[in-house]
Amino acid sequence: MIHIVFICTQYLPNPTASGIIVNRLVNTLRKKYPNNLQFSIITKKSRVDDFSLDSSDHIRINRISTPEIYLSSLFATKKGFKKLLYKLIRAFFIFIDLFRKTSINPSLVKKFYSTLKQIDKQQSIDVVVPLCFPFESVVAANKFSEFNNNVTVFPYLIDKFSYSQTIYRIKINEKLKLANNLKLEYEELNKTTKVMATYDWNKIYKRKLLVNSHRIYLPLINTKMMQKNALKKSDPAQHSQIFFAGSLSNQMRPIKSTSRILKIFFDDFNQQKVKVLFFVNGNTNNELDSLVQYDWFSVKFNQAFHDANIEEARSDFLLSIGNIDIQQIPSKIFEYITTLKPIIHVYQDYDDPVISVLKSYPNSCLLDGTVHSDSVSEANKLVKFIQEGVHVVDIDRLVEQYSYADFESVSDELFNVITEVRS
Repeated sequence: MIHIVFICTQYLPNPTASGIIVNRLVNTLRKKYPNNLQFSIITKKSRVDDFSLDSSDHIRINRISTPEIYLSSLFATKKGFKKLLYKLIRAFFIFIDLFRKTSINPSLVKKFYSTLKQIDKQQSIDVVVPLCFPFESVVAANKFSEFNNNVTVFPYLIDKFSYSQTIYRIKINEKLKLANNLKLEYEELNKTTKVMATYDWNKIYKRKLLVNSHRIYLPLINTKMMQKNALKKSDPAQHSQIFFAGSLSNQMRPIKSTSRILKIFFDDFNQQKVKVLFFVNGNTNNELDSLVQYDWFSVKFNQAFHDANIEEARSDFLLSIGNIDIQQIPSKIFEYITTLKPIIHVYQDYDDPVISVLKSYPNSCLLDGTVHSDSVSEANKLVKFIQEGVHVVDIDRLVEQYSYADFESVSDELFNVITEVRS
């Protein structure tokens, strides 16, 4: 029996993208190899009152907190004085970060490392799979492998580290740290047993930084669920909800252009039968505050993953907002495709990779959210899309098209990589 520990940003009930991927991998692997594998998960707390130690279906979940996580979660509502205090706290942590050699948070590395040691005391760890982001998980896993040299480390690289546009926060920080981050990234990844990385990391492969790399897709598509959804019948004309779930920030995924299109859609085209619901991970911002005043818009913060899935199932149109960083494809878009529902995507860049993904999906509407766009024209395009309703989908073609990213295919590949090295 191989004991595998996954490290991710946030796991259930309020998972980030890496937490959702871990959940998919663990559930699929447990079903396929029940007598071969055991699992533990280390993740960051999303709220102050989250349990530090939890279990779900015999999986041990260890939630850690750092001063940054604790203080940020205290002011998650950000209203009035709390809003100002939250901004001051963020500014303080950015200031502290300027004096670090790299973008690694030492307190987070320490927490991951100490938790690995605690788990190992109770049940010997065989494999650690740190998902990046955060890259601190890779650093901590390598440190732990020095303490226990029987452990193998398999980083699963999803989000960027050195070339991330979100970790630096301000331009001067990127200038100060990029070279050191690249050096750290190279050193830490080449310490590991084998690096599993998505195809979005091609820039690093081309530079031949990774000597122990294995390219692997993300578990993005549940083709069995897609086939079940194809049997469902619905009439979008009888429903009226556009739904978005995810994180928003000016640095990563700004909402300004989406907000502008929606306001014109409702005010100028009088689309009163349609409502918009946002489930946002994190905190509010000025643009969201300006939307809340409208009757057609509502927003909920930090909702449980289960509740988001229920609301997604109820909705008839799914909204995707493009990233500023277009180096990789958000996994959310494939989750949307699995539902076979109409997808509205607002892109911020003409080279957004989601555009090419959705061009082969018949129930999609691509809206120009760049600085050069005509919001009235885009709002009119949205009106026509909603009035058209759902197009018939060739389910067999879609299943074949996305088979490379099927949950089971990716899980099998991960299992084979781990057992090959452990044997």
